[in-house]
Amino acid sequence: MSSPPFFIKTDSVLKRVNLDEIVLLQVSGNYTKFFFKNGKFEILRLSLDAAMKLLPKSQFIRIHRNYAVSFDYVDVVKKDTVTLIGRTDEEYPISKQNYDVFVKRVVVLEPVQ
Repeated sequence: MSSPPFFIKTDSVLKRVNLDEIVLLQVSGNYTKFFFKNGKFEILRLSLDAAMKLLPKSQFIRIHRNYAVSFDYVDVVKKDTVTLIGRTDEEYPISKQNYDVFVKRVVVLEPVQ
């Protein structure tokens, strides 16, 4: 069964959100900022923990206590930072614990030395 569609309520209007367009989630106090591939963002009254419970685990991963990302937009992962496609001018922290979880959830190929 696929996950139910997501809608954001703005001024009493429900606007459908395509999960494939969510790039990054960032903690903002008691709220979470959802950043989209078009550069726009929405601040929602929702903790990052609550957001992660709603989003498909196969598509999103928490990288830090303040950040979660869509696998679709991960470009470069270092031991302590992540760079996203379309946001290459910024690096986002990845904790040691979340780095280990990340590596277990992706296919890592290593070249022959």
